[in-house]
Amino acid sequence: MFGDFFRFWWALCYWNVRKTLFMLRGARGAAPCQNPSDSGRAGETACEASLHWRRPPRFRAVCPALVETPGGWRCSLDAAAVRPFWRRAVVVWVGSGILLWVAGSLGGWGVLRAVGYRELRYADCWSVHFPARLRAAQADYYQRQAATAFAAGDFSRGLLALFVAYDRNPRNLEAGLLLAQLLQRTRQAERGDRLFQRLLHDFPARNDEIAAAWADALLVREDHAALAGLAARQAGTAGRGTAAWVRALVFALRQLDSAAFATAAANAEAAVPERLREIVAAERRLRAGDATGARALLTAPTLVSEPIAIYYRVETLLQIGALDDAATILTQGAALLGQFHHTLFGYRIAVARGNGPAADLFFESLLQPPLIPEKIELLGAELLRRPAAPLVAELFAAVERTGGLPARGDVQVALLIAAAASDDSVRVGQVIARSREVTPGAEAGLKKLAVYLRGGAEAEPLHGLLDTLPVPRELVYALLETRRAH
Repeated sequence: MFGDFFRFWWALCYWNVRKTLFMLRGARGAAPCQNPSDSGRAGETACEASLHWRRPPRFRAVCPALVETPGGWRCSLDAAAVRPFWRRAVVVWVGSGILLWVAGSLGGWGVLRAVGYRELRYADCWSVHFPARLRAAQADYYQRQAATAFAAGDFSRGLLALFVAYDRNPRNLEAGLLLAQLLQRTRQAERGDRLFQRLLHDFPARNDEIAAAWADALLVREDHAALAGLAARQAGTAGRGTAAWVRALVFALRQLDSAAFATAAANAEAAVPERLREIVAAERRLRAGDATGARALLTAPTLVSEPIAIYYRVETLLQIGALDDAATILTQGAALLGQFHHTLFGYRIAVARGNGPAADLFFESLLQPPLIPEKIELLGAELLRRPAAPLVAELFAAVERTGGLPARGDVQVALLIAAAASDDSVRVGQVIARSREVTPGAEAGLKKLAVYLRGGAEAEPLHGLLDTLPVPRELVYALLETRRAH
């Protein structure tokens, strides 16, 4: 059986070639496939080509001219009429090729699906884009492997799987962004920076999201020079996000030593929009110790009037003790700042003046509904910078009135920071208990953060806590500022 099977594939080519050459020579003499000792007439001449087949009738798959007669298997054509059957050969070859491809592709697809390439469809095996789709499926598989490893606490294996996922599909922004963020936590931070730069280049439409993730990573590892450069570049292109980048730029500049500040400020002046350069100029005067010159610049009517400029002017005037000037600018820019920030600065000015009753009224106003997460985060930062146990109690009471302690991790962090800053262990315990109910994995991190804020000898470094908890950026600023102040 197997002998005839292999003879079949050889015969398809060999005998059709021989017959073609016979026809090209004018079909004279004995046909190449007929017995040369026979007459060459139809129905009388034996088939020479099928003599060595175990079952000669199988040769009909090659040449249908073979017929059975009372005298045995004979050729149904006269010698001069012998011709090749190329159409049959082509159909067999093409059909067999298709069947082999279908069987092979089904088998290969089945193996890939069994391995875990869930995103790969069978139709992809027939597509000209199969290599790209295979890489995408591989990337998805390794990304799931990374998630499994991280969930099991195997950081090294997860990071390796994420490397492979991004390598197989560089268009996978989710994998690339997570990889860049995780590299910041290792000794490969520079590699992470290069990956962030590549992502910004490859995904310009997602610029804001990528740059924000990079800024958060730089902030946690306290690379303030790099943060200042990134913030300055983004402030020049961010549009609606300009305020957040100017805030990041000012914070980063204030953390730098004199030499690094000079370089960063010069680069920032070249990168930020012209209307915001006076902010950098004011920072230069403050760094030089020229508070009078900075005050003159901040109160000048020519300084741009937009929300971030008003915010910066009021905040900086408060820092240098120019309370009346801060109040004046606050009044002038009330419409631009918005009700919440206007009230928040009013509270700060009242505190700075020692006007307790006014400060209490302002804080009560800050707690008016809707008490959205962003407000709670800002209030948490405020109560970290200026702890006040009675106000922490008011904040928690207001949160309870809105439906109880929230399930969101970032809001839990804000509330815990506010309570821990005032040594309110009861409310710290309430936040940790709520976390245990909704996100058990965050409980340990919150406990460590509370220990850090109490200043215990066993406290972990701040950057380690920021790596593991969803700490909003304004609270990170406050944590870094208060640590430096102490």
